[in-house]
Amino acid sequence: ASASWDETVKLWDLSGEKPVEKGTLRGHDCPVLSVAYSPDGKFVASASGDVNESEGTNCIKIWNVKTMEEKCTLTGHSDYVRSV
Repeated sequence: ASASWDETVKLWDLSGEKPVEKGTLRGHDCPVLSVAYSPDGKFVASASGDVNESEGTNCIKIWNVKTMEEKCTLTGHSDYVRSV
């Protein structure tokens, strides 16, 4: 997975000779600064400094890798979340 200043996370398939993009996760309102897979590979966490009153600010989003849907948003940090 890769994090981007364009507010997205890209998922990649590295099983072949060349990397193939599997999809793009959208939902952050600020650049995505960090991503990490869960130990079982079923989820990806993405860190950002989102400013969204309904979901909170400076959040971590948890994504289901298989469905590419957001599972939940973790909030509570007082500044940008720079790493997960």
